[in-house]
Amino acid sequence: MQITSGIYRILSAPFVYSLYQRLIGANRCRREFMARYVHAGPTDRVLDIGCGPSEILNSLTSADYVGIDISFPYLQRAKKQGRPRANFVCGTMECLRQERSPAFDIVLGIGLLHHLNDDEVRSFFRTASALLRRGGRTITFDGCFTPHQNKIARFFAQRDRGKNVRTEMAYADLAKPFFEKVETDVRHDLLYIPYTHCIMQCYRDQ
Repeated sequence: MQITSGIYRILSAPFVYSLYQRLIGANRCRREFMARYVHAGPTDRVLDIGCGPSEILNSLTSADYVGIDISFPYLQRAKKQGRPRANFVCGTMECLRQERSPAFDIVLGIGLLHHLNDDEVRSFFRTASALLRRGGRTITFDGCFTPHQNKIARFFAQRDRGKNVRTEMAYADLAKPFFEKVETDVRHDLLYIPYTHCIMQCYRDQ
């Protein structure tokens, strides 16, 4: 559920996408997100679903990392970083369902859910929960709508490539059936442009 026609087509090119992200302050945004919410340790194993060019690797220096994405060009750019302890899979979540036991401490969905319809989001959470070790977390990060939202922030959210930008409550309601605890945090200050993000931390039972 992503717009890839017209002007949005150029963002499918990894270099253009990365340049656009730098211009709007996404590098600073990722550093804040990784430090404040993810804070993966050296013994953690991290799965990044819909990883794109895996630019979070600059802020993830110690953990084992597995990135999965359907875009081969994005993954080729990710591999060029030469990051040790990082592996990449070209495919969909169906590839992950072959895992026979929980294998990850952290599952990430960064800028992913607003590209998925409700059934696909439920499938994401079901898969993520099954792949988490006890006490593990699924962490998501997406644009969202809020009451009394800055008009420019709402304008950008309405024109996002993802066609399913939701409210904070709508994201949380989709996650709650699959986790013992779901925490949300709405941020308006992570990019150089006015934009609203919803960050969720979903905890698997101990």
